[in-house]
Amino acid sequence: MGRKGRDFLLFLPILLSLLALFSSCAQVSGRINPPETKIETKTQKFGPSGVTIAFSGKDERTPPEKLTYAYWVYRLVEPTEKNAKSDPFTFERKPVLEASSTVAQAALDSQRLKEGQFLFAVVAVNEFGLADESPAEHVFRIDLTPPAPPQVEAILKAGKVKVACDYDDTPEDLAGYAFTALSNNDSRTTEQPIGIWTFPAKLGEVYEIEVYAYDDVGNRSKTATLECDASEDHPPVLLTALPALLGVKTVEIELDYYDDWDSQTQIAIEATISSVALKIKDGRLQINYDQLSEGTNTILLELKDTNKHVHRVQKEAFVDLTPPQIPDELSIQNLSNGYMVSWKKAVEADSYALYGSNDGNDWEQIGTTNDQKLYSPQRFLHFAVSAFDKAGNESHISYPVRTYDEMYSPVISSTIGSIGGNTLLTTLFSPYLIKSHLVIPDNVSLAFERGVEITFVDEGELEIEGELISIPSRTDRYTRFLIQREPNGQPFIKVGKGNVWLEKIIFENPGKNGWLFAMSRNSNILINDAQIKGFETVVCCNSSDSFQITESEVEAENFVVGDSVKNMKITCSAIRAKNGISLNNVQNLFLSETILECGESLMTTSGLSNIKIENSTLLSSRNGIQAQKLTVIELFDSSISASNTALAINGASSLNIRKSKISDSEVGVSAMQSSYVSISESVISGCDRGVQVVNSDLSINDSTFEQNATAVALQGRNAFEQKKVVFTGNDLDISRDEP
Repeated sequence: MGRKGRDFLLFLPILLSLLALFSSCAQVSGRINPPETKIETKTQKFGPSGVTIAFSGKDERTPPEKLTYAYWVYRLVEPTEKNAKSDPFTFERKPVLEASSTVAQAALDSQRLKEGQFLFAVVAVNEFGLADESPAEHVFRIDLTPPAPPQVEAILKAGKVKVACDYDDTPEDLAGYAFTALSNNDSRTTEQPIGIWTFPAKLGEVYEIEVYAYDDVGNRSKTATLECDASEDHPPVLLTALPALLGVKTVEIELDYYDDWDSQTQIAIEATISSVALKIKDGRLQINYDQLSEGTNTILLELKDTNKHVHRVQKEAFVDLTPPQIPDELSIQNLSNGYMVSWKKAVEADSYALYGSNDGNDWEQIGTTNDQKLYSPQRFLHFAVSAFDKAGNESHISYPVRTYDEMYSPVISSTIGSIGGNTLLTTLFSPYLIKSHLVIPDNVSLAFERGVEITFVDEGELEIEGELISIPSRTDRYTRFLIQREPNGQPFIKVGKGNVWLEKIIFENPGKNGWLFAMSRNSNILINDAQIKGFETVVCCNSSDSFQITESEVEAENFVVGDSVKNMKITCSAIRAKNGISLNNVQNLFLSETILECGESLMTTSGLSNIKIENSTLLSSRNGIQAQKLTVIELFDSSISASNTALAINGASSLNIRKSKISDSEVGVSAMQSSYVSISESVISGCDRGVQVVNSDLSINDSTFEQNATAVALQGRNAFEQKKVVFTGNDLDISRDEP
């Protein structure tokens, strides 16, 4: 063997290795992936002009212009079963068309496919014959049903033809109207989305008008035709029907009239009633009953255009100036949300008006009716009724009926000594002084008018076993409760098994101490539109039934403290206190559209509580909401911020946070000891630990954690689920400390 042969043998292993490497690379580079397909058309409804759907393809090796496409059209059959899915992609598919295309567009004959809902599926095919394994799909509907023909009328008024279209039931997909007006010497046409078309007319012409409606995909209705005659000049037209009955309430008659060629201001009007000339102002006949007598009178009315064409009207009208009988036998029914007032039918009465008054002198009309009863949602001390006849004459108001079963006894001095029966505080002797322990007994009411001032002096305090109520009135004045004594360890107002219903109230305590309300078992308080300032504690609850406050402002050391309350509702209010709510348990606590701002603690419960917070803002300089065992909290569309922990649950409790924001706290949310937290559509930001769970379960969905030191801290045994969670700007997104 020569030298060249020996050299070849030396390089043979290297050559074989290179060939193997090239072969391996060729196999890898030769792997071909199928193309991807996308539907570009967004239109979901097509009409008689056809269906055009554009699509596109993308492939690693084949340029777009060399891709081909295969597509299919299916008719969708909607299920008839109850509770079936409404997603059209799940409907039964019946194939109606299969085709291929070298261009990225499909044109379909809607007349051939006919009406219905369809699914279009398409795949791109590359030059190697590989097709997209996941077809792109698009659901569309074909509508071939035209709108019903419109109801059309045309009128010649002031030299212009007004064409108006209308429907008894307007089609939902109506898009517009097409108008055509033809005459011997004039022609006009237009299309517009509204059904009113006005065009100038020419004297001597007769217009043939055609109108059709079209829907949003081009279906046309049948053509409606009518004629508008503009060949002559006619007298003015009166649209108003003159009244056959006149009474004191009819002081003018409004006239509706027009002329075919003149404007309203060009039409001359003359009128008389029983030969007495009537004044005319702004197209209205002015009736002066001082010159008329009861009985039948003749109205003569004349309308004249600029060409002296005259339209005359004569009408016999009966003038009735005698009011009907006054209604009597009034009765009242006290409903849960208002009052139903009834009465006996009055002679010659055609309708009635209901009035309310709190002083028996100033009467406010509540409403009118043709019946012998009327409901009033507003409370007054007195209700009365008047009657109207067909001519509009009104009787005097009836003898009033009261809104209470027992007679209220007014207090006729400025000092309230004792209450033995239903008592009324009027503004006549205000301000009133409570100097000692005053009891409202069971089944007894102490009522007061708006604007009354009640002052607690010496040893004055109030105990309620019956009712303390404010009476609605027309005044905007507030009732004022003023504390001008030192606290003695007892509440200023103690509510036993009684009820408190107050609105437009000011509670003021310059000493800034003591309890305002103490509630016992079976007690209820409802306060609307109040201002409460200067108390150490606003409400102390001890197994009470209900405390509700709305549209109010509170400034105090403590807002609510105590053992328990069945129902607590705080809405549309601003509460500023050192401590917000501190209770052992509350069966139902509802906080809505409220600002709760505290220096120490927002809310503390010991357990067995159900709390719902929505559309509210909660701020604390230290602690937020702290709920112990067996508590359920729902937070919706609200925000919470606290220096320490914003929201904490413990001991088999649950917390549901939705569309809310928790920010700028040491710990945003804390859950311990077999609790459960669900967070969705919310933002947690600026916290040292956004969410911290210890031996508890956590579910987060569609939420954002931003600018936290640690977004989610998991400790102990827990189940953690997350979906569509955005972490941004956190030092650490998730930390785990498992046992």
